[in-house]
Amino acid sequence: MGKLREHHYQAEVVRTGNQGTRTSGYGAYSRNDEVRLAGKAEPLSMSSDSGIAVTAYLDRAVGAMREHPEGSGEFTGVALRPEVRQLSGLRREVVKTL
Repeated sequence: MGKLREHHYQAEVVRTGNQGTRTSGYGAYSRNDEVRLAGKAEPLSMSSDSGIAVTAYLDRAVGAMREHPEGSGEFTGVALRPEVRQLSGLRREVVKTL
């Protein structure tokens, strides 16, 4: 068995939908977001460092947020659901260790 490794990630989601009137009305802004990953929060770098050729990467992450009566809130949980496609012929055991 290999050594157990722990990875830490930090993500920032920025709403970029201001169309000039900010949130003056529900339809006045788009729901466009920009996702920024800090540090070595680059899942594909672990694959390339290990010699694995990833052909596609998609993460359908889900989260739960608790909203307080005054309108503030915080996330209480997040689950990542990555889907990775790789070139054929590679061992799944190697991919799972990343």
